[in-house]
Amino acid sequence: MEVRMDTHPLSPTARRIVLGACVGLFALKALAFGYAYHHRNYPPIKVKHITVMGISLLGSFFWWIGMMQANGFVGFDGIWRVCVFWIWVQYCFGVVLCLAVLVFRLFTMEHVFVKQRPMSERPMLIPLLLYLVPVMLIGVTATAVPQYTSFYNLESRSCSFHMTFKIICFVFWGVVVGVFGYYTWALRNIRRSFNEFKELRVGFIVAFFITLLNLVLHLHSYYVQAWGLYAMVSANVFAYNIFFWTVLARPLYGHVFRREACMLEFIAALTRDNTDTTEAASTRISIVIVSPGNKNTAPHLQSPSRIADGTEAGRFLPRP
Repeated sequence: MEVRMDTHPLSPTARRIVLGACVGLFALKALAFGYAYHHRNYPPIKVKHITVMGISLLGSFFWWIGMMQANGFVGFDGIWRVCVFWIWVQYCFGVVLCLAVLVFRLFTMEHVFVKQRPMSERPMLIPLLLYLVPVMLIGVTATAVPQYTSFYNLESRSCSFHMTFKIICFVFWGVVVGVFGYYTWALRNIRRSFNEFKELRVGFIVAFFITLLNLVLHLHSYYVQAWGLYAMVSANVFAYNIFFWTVLARPLYGHVFRREACMLEFIAALTRDNTDTTEAASTRISIVIVSPGNKNTAPHLQSPSRIADGTEAGRFLPRP
């Protein structure tokens, strides 16, 4: 059962209102990102990985416009009728891209802060293959055999999606959300200056809920009813906005309204982190030296002061 244009659960006016509200939210997000990018060298903003946030913003836009097409908000004329193309847009370059940049960012932070290894030693090939191969298989399969994935249905005058294909997409989506949850937990105790456990915890809960909600709405075709369509659109729009704002809202607010105070708080957190690290290192060295029979009197202690984008935390501290 699909969304039919002749029996669409929302009136044309309601669809225009939903579209207008979503465009307004994306415009606000784009302005915020532009401001953050312009001030990307401000340390509290810089550590948020602005390039990654920009890719996430682009992915959320693809996710949204693909969802609008699949649910008949823009009709099914012209390019909107090429259902396979919109699978690439909504799923491969939308949902998957949003999750990919998030997981990649957390993967980098875990490598630097938890494993305490330089970025140059990050294993890239295997993680990229594990992520890209399933995504490409989904997209290529949808293009090669649309009758088993998604195609334009002349009877319903809308895009039809094969149930097996839906399940495969949701399984991969769920696996990636699970990886997101793992990294959220793994990064819970990293240095305070770069610790985003509160934000990530909220993000994981939202991602899990959105995945489950979309799965239920699609498996039972509730999205063809007005309440189901409203619920799905509202929840998805909320999902790909919440991560952006939970990460960038605080440093943006600090830069606009309390720039110096925000910077001093950031430096104070760095100072506390460096002090804690020095004390912990001294304790470990003392333990090694006094341990009976230990031949390693000068163990190599890697410093976790390098943040995920390769910038050393010490660079943010004022020079004597």
